[in-house]
Amino acid sequence: MIEELDWSVGEVLRTIKRHGLDGNTLVMFSSDNGPWYQGSPGGLRGRKGMTYEGGVREPFLARFPGRIPKGITCKGVSGTVDILPTLAKLTGAALPKLPLDGIDIWPLLSGQKPSLEREALLYFDGWNLQCARLGKWKLHFARYNSFAYSPAPSSGRLNLPLKQPELYDIESDPAES
Repeated sequence: MIEELDWSVGEVLRTIKRHGLDGNTLVMFSSDNGPWYQGSPGGLRGRKGMTYEGGVREPFLARFPGRIPKGITCKGVSGTVDILPTLAKLTGAALPKLPLDGIDIWPLLSGQKPSLEREALLYFDGWNLQCARLGKWKLHFARYNSFAYSPAPSSGRLNLPLKQPELYDIESDPAES
């Protein structure tokens, strides 16, 4: 898988350069969620299909020569919901009339700011809201009655409110332990 990713991303970057678009093209690379059964969540709790950090935190790489400085690392909080507002801002495109959950994260990508103020970032598992993060705080208030990728209980897989919600300081306890 790593060899295939390396090769295919290399082909995309070579094609962009060959057509003279390198200085005018933002390339973004990410994943949709954490590891499934194989792979490591890097010491984080949870896996694919869970709203713990191990299921939702993934790498996001961005490259835009001359606009994103080389070698910077950003620890700011963002999500895929932020891609549309960011691209709209960069291209001057109008946003949809309906409200969006995402924000423009260009100040993070370009290294202008280490973090951004935002409303709570909501964590859904399918259709069900299970967590919210605001700054360094993450609140778990609902969870399924079975683990992801396991047989559903006889009563069915249900999203249930936690009797005792769990609050974590994600900066000092990213493993939500």
